[in-house]
Amino acid sequence: GGHLALIANANSKVVGVIALAPVTDLQRAEELDLDEGAVADFLGAPAKMRVNLDPIERAALQVKTLLIHGSLDIRVPVQFSRDYVARMASANTQLLELPNLGHFEVIDPSAVIFEQICYELSTWN
Repeated sequence: GGHLALIANANSKVVGVIALAPVTDLQRAEELDLDEGAVADFLGAPAKMRVNLDPIERAALQVKTLLIHGSLDIRVPVQFSRDYVARMASANTQLLELPNLGHFEVIDPSAVIFEQICYELSTWN
C-alpha cells in the first residue's frame, strides 16, 4: 500500500501522499529478500527490470509527501524511509518515525497507536 501511494503521483489529480511503512527501494528489498520473494512476486520480474516502479529511483514527488514508519519495523526496516527522505531532499517529503513500533502497529486501524496517527494526519499541513 505505501509503495503504491509513492508511485501514484503520476496521476495529476493527486494532491498529497501519505505512505504507511512503505517499501521505498524495491531493489534493496529484493536483495534483502524481504517477505520471502514478495518483490519479484509483486513485480512479475526482477526489481532491476522494473525501475519505473521503484520509488527511490523516481524523481521527487511534486506534492506534499508524508512517510509514517515504526522504528522497530523488521518487515520493512525504517531505514528504507529514512533513506528515501534523504534522497528526495525536499521540504515536500517528511518522515514521521514512531518510536518502539513495528510494521503492523502502524498500518492496523485497531492498534492503540492508530489514534495518534490519525491525529498527526489531521494536523499535517
